[in-house]
Amino acid sequence: MTLEDGVTLVSGTAFVELFRTFAHTARRLEVRDRYDSPSEHEPLRRFLAGEPKDMGWIQNWTRDVGQAVADGKVFQRVRVVSVPLSDYARFGLDLSRHNIATGEDIRSVDRRDAEGVPGFDYWVFDSARAWRGWTSPRRTSCSARRSLSTITLLSQVDGLSITELSHLPGARSRY
Repeated sequence: MTLEDGVTLVSGTAFVELFRTFAHTARRLEVRDRYDSPSEHEPLRRFLAGEPKDMGWIQNWTRDVGQAVADGKVFQRVRVVSVPLSDYARFGLDLSRHNIATGEDIRSVDRRDAEGVPGFDYWVFDSARAWRGWTSPRRTSCSARRSLSTITLLSQVDGLSITELSHLPGARSRY
């Protein structure tokens, strides 16, 4: 689906393919306090129990991001977090150091300082193709539903979505 500003919403295999085919930028906004991804269940349990980490489950992601960054591409992510941090948010922040080591720019913003941020997750690739996440905290699939807030958000992709969020008071880039 192409929106009136030329941005195309994608889903399914087209979304997955974007990680291999984007030309210069992949930007992510995360707004949920918790995700229910089955691949994270055991690593989260180990983290909470203070057990040694096994990073094998995320190795493909860090390898692929590292290669993309080495090729001159940019990965940026902003996490809007509630304070005090939940166990899951602490887990995510701990993982961030591995992603940052591969070249991903990850920042966290206190939810209280992120007024006007959309209430849904998204990825935007090359300021031209976008994936919008579900609003339900239990769903892990993607949605390509068109809405006024999506159109408004995507028209600001180089503004509020990542760049301005990265500079809000309290935004952190190192953990």
